[in-house]
Amino acid sequence: MLNALMQVPSGTGNKGCVSMKVLHEDFLPSPAQRLCAAQDLPFFVRGALEAMNAHG
Repeated sequence: MLNALMQVPSGTGNKGCVSMKVLHEDFLPSPAQRLCAAQDLPFFVRGALEAMNAHG
């Protein structure tokens, strides 16, 4: 299950979303793989959000 939480700081007009998921211990067992996935995920999320904003 993916747990998502929307956060809207008062008076800023900004929105944020925090998602957490517990993964199986065998998921990306190598520290190098974990680092690569952790670095790639923010770029993926940002690209998806920019694409959604561009297309309404």
